[in-house]
Amino acid sequence: MKEKQLLRLAILFVLGYLIYTYVFDAGRNLAEPMLGPANPEQVSPTVLNRAPELDAVDFDGAAVTLETLRGKAVLLTFWAPWCGACQHELKGLEALARQLGDEAHVLALATHYRRAENVVETAQDKSLKAARVLLDRDDDTGIRYGIRVFPTSLIIDPTGIVRYRLEGLRSWDSDSALRELRQIAACTENGCPDYVPPEAS
Repeated sequence: MKEKQLLRLAILFVLGYLIYTYVFDAGRNLAEPMLGPANPEQVSPTVLNRAPELDAVDFDGAAVTLETLRGKAVLLTFWAPWCGACQHELKGLEALARQLGDEAHVLALATHYRRAENVVETAQDKSLKAARVLLDRDDDTGIRYGIRVFPTSLIIDPTGIVRYRLEGLRSWDSDSALRELRQIAACTENGCPDYVPPEAS
């Protein structure tokens, strides 16, 4: 009798663990808050603010900073391997990166992941090559940028100013996305004469 009770308890434990893993690692809702509020001493950049520095590395462990990318526009998308909407968006990011070539940097910054191997596997599964996949060390950059929804994307102009921020999905392989990136890529210290923000259009 005791053996049957122990077996039932073991089965219930395993089922509970599997359900917990599915809900909290694979089934999170796109609009669910992911991180707590950013530290008040840190910056959560909105449009026309200077973008804070990254704390990111590539798969080889090499550090990547905005300073090293200065001079070209940067599309920075925060994502996580357990986020289904993010995985859908990665395809569009790769298509856009291929169209842009060396006109701009397209960065897919993974944050709030459990294991780096999951990020690598997703990048391989989505055939990400033109879009540069990075790892957010200790989730520091996600917190600094005030990321609360996945995916969240920012376009940073060549001088380091945030010109665009979007929480949620976007079709990055569209003509409008390519046009916006090119307009922001032409921004200088004197502004962006060709770029009209979506809210004003």
